[in-house]
Amino acid sequence: MNANKVSRCVPMTHDEIQRSLDADWAKSDPEVERQFAGQWVVPFERRIVAHGIDLAKVLQEAERLTFLPQKRLVVCGVPLPDSWLADA
Repeated sequence: MNANKVSRCVPMTHDEIQRSLDADWAKSDPEVERQFAGQWVVPFERRIVAHGIDLAKVLQEAERLTFLPQKRLVVCGVPLPDSWLADA
């Protein structure tokens, strides 16, 4: 690393923190896993606002319900229980 360059940490905004918390919740909640296995989900304020197997449709529905642009939404894939990803 160049000694003249200073690395700076930029604090997360409130929205970024909330999206991170929502993603953590959706990825670890047993009820979300049970109810939405094999689907894409969009968590928002600790609830799933849209879900399904067609990612584009899921994002469109979440955008319609939250009034947020798709780039500001969190999307999580919920693995099937027998998927090798379930333990990842």
